[in-house]
Amino acid sequence: MAVQNDLFMFSGTLGEVNYYQVGEKYFKRKAGGGFTKKAIKNKASMQKVREFNTEFARCSAAKKGFRLALEPFLGAIRSRELHSNMTRLFLELKNLDPVNPIGKRSISEGFKTKEGKQLINNFSFLPELDLSVGLGTNKDQVEIKINEPGNLDTEANRIELSCALLHCDFESAEFLLQEEKMVVSGKLPLTLAFSRNAFLENNLLILGLKCFQKRKLVKIGLKLKKV
Repeated sequence: MAVQNDLFMFSGTLGEVNYYQVGEKYFKRKAGGGFTKKAIKNKASMQKVREFNTEFARCSAAKKGFRLALEPFLGAIRSRELHSNMTRLFLELKNLDPVNPIGKRSISEGFKTKEGKQLINNFSFLPELDLSVGLGTNKDQVEIKINEPGNLDTEANRIELSCALLHCDFESAEFLLQEEKMVVSGKLPLTLAFSRNAFLENNLLILGLKCFQKRKLVKIGLKLKKV
């Protein structure tokens, strides 16, 4: 195995050489190194590969359920970048699992950690609208203040803000929207309130913002928050 130092980095097979990427680095090796479907399934030396494949399959299933639950917010978006970002989010949450060994790491355990909360709160679906969201909490309720994004289209004359609680069961890949609200307004900031009891351990706040110029949707933004 050798690190690629070529002018153009890529993955694939060229002649008798395999080129592939691991993380942010690119490598190359002689083709025919034994990475066949049969070898991965049966070889003892491929145990780590099987473990990572198992974890990746669980993350993919969770990402699919998550995406489908968010269709009311994401219906207008068709982007490979969006799917890639969501997959990466679940893989990074899984990597934060402090309890289970490789092969059995779970998204839910990573979700419970302080670092997992930061990942969720800093996650960006798309850079189209960078939503700025402030949270205020007391024993009875959670107040959500949605500030005006810095890149909001100045010609937008109507704003639709949708929000909901998303109950997440990562292990079964089941996600359920609850307590949906929608506000139509001409300007931000806006403040909404939820009962403090609504924020269970596995609940996420979903905020969606659509900006219209006359009747045309010109920008859309989406934000996750874990209280």
